[in-house]
Amino acid sequence: MKSHIAAIRAITAEFAGQFIRPFLWIACGIILSLLAVVALLVYLVSEWWLLLLVPIIMITLVGVIVWLVVQFILKTLSPPLNAQQKNATKEFVGKLESTIETIQTPYPVIMFYIIRDIVFRRDSGFISETTDRSKTLKPDFEALRQLF
Repeated sequence: MKSHIAAIRAITAEFAGQFIRPFLWIACGIILSLLAVVALLVYLVSEWWLLLLVPIIMITLVGVIVWLVVQFILKTLSPPLNAQQKNATKEFVGKLESTIETIQTPYPVIMFYIIRDIVFRRDSGFISETTDRSKTLKPDFEALRQLF
């Protein structure tokens, strides 16, 4: 049972890490944009606009602290992984995300994929890829569990 829990903890930590990663890039983009605007205002208008750096720096520090706390929680949640376990976990989470995306696909889009596969006569089309992924999730999880 311990290997089962360790595998689930590793999957959860990886899934959460991949979920929050885009938020980091968005936050970095916003902060860099704000810094560019402040630099432009200082250059074009007045040096008094440097005071706008105070709230930007405070918000950045709060964001960094929140990011570090989240990373600490994810590191605590995840069991220690070797390279093989880490790769297997990433592959499983990727396959799981792909299956989840397929399940949430609207019906008109699914119909488009099926018709496209029929028209172009693809052997490995949308339906076969989806069923193959969903059929191999359980054996993949069992193989991942055996690594722990």
